[in-house]
Amino acid sequence: MEVKKVNIFFPCLLFLYLALDIGYVVLKKAGVINPPAFFNMIFSELLVLLIVIIYLLIVRVNPFKEFRIKVVKPLDCILCIISGYLLIPIMMIINVISSLFTPNYAQTTLSETLSFPFWAQVVMIAVIPAMVEEFTFRGLFYGSYRRNAGFAAIALSGLLFGCFHLNFNQCLYATVLGMFFAVISEACGSIVGSMLAHFAINTYSIGLYEIMKLAGVDIDAMLTAASSDSTAVSSVSSVSLISLAISLIFYLAIAAATTALAILIIRFVAKRNNNLDHLKEIIRPKSTVRVISDDNQAGKKEKLFTIPIIASIIACVAYMIFMDFMYHY
Repeated sequence: MEVKKVNIFFPCLLFLYLALDIGYVVLKKAGVINPPAFFNMIFSELLVLLIVIIYLLIVRVNPFKEFRIKVVKPLDCILCIISGYLLIPIMMIINVISSLFTPNYAQTTLSETLSFPFWAQVVMIAVIPAMVEEFTFRGLFYGSYRRNAGFAAIALSGLLFGCFHLNFNQCLYATVLGMFFAVISEACGSIVGSMLAHFAINTYSIGLYEIMKLAGVDIDAMLTAASSDSTAVSSVSSVSLISLAISLIFYLAIAAATTALAILIIRFVAKRNNNLDHLKEIIRPKSTVRVISDDNQAGKKEKLFTIPIIASIIACVAYMIFMDFMYHY
């Protein structure tokens, strides 16, 4: 898989995804189509998967050969899931901080999802997104970049993953998590490991709400209150800001501890799979590790940041700024 081709594909993926998704919404609003509610919730993910599969057919790439889709040992599966749960605090702290300055669009999606049975929520929020997004970003994009660079490949694949969410709130924590997912895939030698970690993170919110629902908590009222609180940041008193700062420091300490533990688990997984030395090499910020492959026999280094990818990142940022502006005004 050539970096140049993949970098050209990313803006194509963005454009097709937005155009077809908007077209789908227009057709629904016009009453031309009336798909089931469940299908509406997974349409975006299926759309991404369809576009990626068409691209793979055009360039004649076998994902089972190129994407490192391999069976993961049972213990490693459990450890990858645990590492995913341990990364939740750092995701939450980034989410809380970013929510002070930008809308939390994920909250709306979550509210819509909670009306479905729990098994359907797991499929919609955890199973399908984890498989599709890891197949796309750790399989296709990182799978191409890792042949040419170490840490830069991890960082760029994480950034593209974040940008593809098309809102600042999710972009920030998705970028960080995307980098961790790339490292997890290297640790166990398979994107199945990153799928499991991704699955764990995505089950957190719906799992927590299901437990609270079983305990008799009024979830709808709680979500409404949370939504109201998130729009009242500008009127927060200085005392409240101090309390918020103290809370953030406390949760930041928890996030630091759980993230450190996640790193130790990932390191252990890498050691179990004889990938520890390789992992240490590629996570160095200035690492330029090159992986020899069928289409890169000499391990020739390709430029990662090409004009199409830079233009796409700029376009994503501009779109996110525009959406935030429209939300506030």
